[in-house]
Amino acid sequence: MKAVVYRRYSGPQVLELTELSEPKTHVDSVLIRVRAAGLNRTAAAIQAGALDSAVETYFPVVPGWDVAGVVERSGPGAPEFAVGDEVIAYVRGDVQRAHGGFAELVSSGVRGVVRKASALSFAEAAGLPLAALTTYQGVVHALAVRQGENLLVHGAAGGVGSVAVQINWLCPIGIWSSASPCPMRNAESLRTDDTHAARLVGDPPRPAPGGRRRCLTRRRSGRTSGCRVRRGRRWSRTGSTARRTRGG
Repeated sequence: MKAVVYRRYSGPQVLELTELSEPKTHVDSVLIRVRAAGLNRTAAAIQAGALDSAVETYFPVVPGWDVAGVVERSGPGAPEFAVGDEVIAYVRGDVQRAHGGFAELVSSGVRGVVRKASALSFAEAAGLPLAALTTYQGVVHALAVRQGENLLVHGAAGGVGSVAVQINWLCPIGIWSSASPCPMRNAESLRTDDTHAARLVGDPPRPAPGGRRRCLTRRRSGRTSGCRVRRGRRWSRTGSTARRTRGG
């Protein structure tokens, strides 16, 4: 099969197209014919060698954590998937062993595979796994957002932010969001109670009608992206930085 690989740590210049043997299918795995694969920043950092001291890597590596495709074959321990099923897969654990999604075929453990919604294109579906899992773990597990609470999402036009905003489709919670001016139209298309353009730190905030500050801020480094949920007068935060709580 054809695959994109890298044989040493570096940037995109070390990627090359080559021929590899088809990956094997374990008892509880499915073989997926890849229709689209996503690229995220963490995967790019690993390719550059950022986790060399902590992650064992076997070259050549086929990168690509996020995959959308069609089931080619399923093992006997994966009866829930049949040949021809359209699926989404998250194959992070297999990438460093040369089984990433930048290839014609990828083998994935059944725990990392779900059926693709028919309304999504393969390209759209391939952008979901990491962003959606990050959001779900943050909002549902770390923050345990419940009915009647309010969720404040910074960077609402991004991958994690846009999924966080849409959580209110499943749970009746209040959603407030912010985004930088350029992608604001995308953020406003999502279902939120209020959406505002973020201003860079240093600009004076604009008070909202009624005296409340509605203009949300975003640091130039981008580290403020993430989610907050208000519990009474306390805010908890999840996202690209560690969770923390402060009075407010």
